[in-house]
Amino acid sequence: MKWATAKLEAAWRLWSKFWFESDGRTQMRVFRTALGALLFTYYLIRSMDLSLYFGEAGITPANALTEILPGSYRLTIFSWLTGDTALWVCNWLYLGALLAIMLGRLGRAPAIIAFILHVSFIHRSPAIAYGVDLISNFFLLYFCIADYRMTRPEGCQDLRASLGSVAYRLSQLQVCIIYGYSGLHKLKSPIWWRGEAVWDILANSQLARFDYSWISHFPLAIVMLTYASMLWEIYFPALIWSKRLRPYVLLMGVGMHLGIAVSINIPFFGALMILTYLLFLDDAAILSAERKVTGVFKKIQVRRRVSDRSYV
Repeated sequence: MKWATAKLEAAWRLWSKFWFESDGRTQMRVFRTALGALLFTYYLIRSMDLSLYFGEAGITPANALTEILPGSYRLTIFSWLTGDTALWVCNWLYLGALLAIMLGRLGRAPAIIAFILHVSFIHRSPAIAYGVDLISNFFLLYFCIADYRMTRPEGCQDLRASLGSVAYRLSQLQVCIIYGYSGLHKLKSPIWWRGEAVWDILANSQLARFDYSWISHFPLAIVMLTYASMLWEIYFPALIWSKRLRPYVLLMGVGMHLGIAVSINIPFFGALMILTYLLFLDDAAILSAERKVTGVFKKIQVRRRVSDRSYV
């Protein structure tokens, strides 16, 4: 009986440490900055067609939306704030919140504002939403409870620190759920079982960037790529927790998403998924990458100053 009790207590300590005592501040800080920059760029580009996507004279008038997609749970502030003026004000407020997230300013408030407006835009015109919009929902929600303190007393584990740990673990598990669900969902499709899915995508002229007809001469490569991507997604939730296998799992993911970005015109989705890998890097790797990126920017600034002086 004592043996069982000791095992249960040990399991509970591990469970509590995993959820409430993980220090993922460095990972969350860098991930927030990167994701904020990506979403700011993505939705700034979307602003060029804001009235077309969300305006009353656009592709989805508000009165037609309830007939196309009924559901009282699809709440949006645009049910009360109508007109193009409110639409543009909310859009710039949303971009401002994303910019604050990117710069790490004002704590949780920008994340809460961004999350509410993000959901409101999606529910206002769900027809234009795709992977980036839907997946970003989760991470913006987790940012609302993240710990924004970069420094705190050693060993301090107050409520804010515990919520930050939960946000960090939820973000990691969300990535696992996305890949695991995507891989298992592919098992429902015969085209994935036959190993033809990659070819089906590359042969679609509406999706592919270039002419990939030459790949048809390498059927074995097509089958291998199809099965490799499916199996990688299915086993990602398990393999990513192995420190020894993690670098190889992440490298394969980077290669897969870069290949998709080159082949298919959805670069922001691949960039978003690659950015989530920051959540699985250790502090040393992230800080080393930060120093290298900072060094590159400093070199660029120095070269610009030297160039400016040469003109003078």
